[in-house]
Amino acid sequence: KPPPPRRWTNTRSTKPEDKTDFDKMTPHEARKKAIELARSKNNEWLPKGVSAAWHDERTQPYADYGLLVGSTLPGECDPDATER
Repeated sequence: KPPPPRRWTNTRSTKPEDKTDFDKMTPHEARKKAIELARSKNNEWLPKGVSAAWHDERTQPYADYGLLVGSTLPGECDPDATER
């Protein structure tokens, strides 16, 4: 049985002894660790749809203007550049 849903701003699934102490790290180490944690699949405490809604909000301006910059969507290609 899954645990009851929690508020997304309150994560108590991390035990105090497993807590990452960012205060003891240099800014570079803290950033690297934050990226590692953000890319991991350890965000089960977020309610369904929060991550998708954030992503949609961040990418909506690209869709509004029809931009493909930074995406993997197919677009027009210059034949001279693709043959090189």
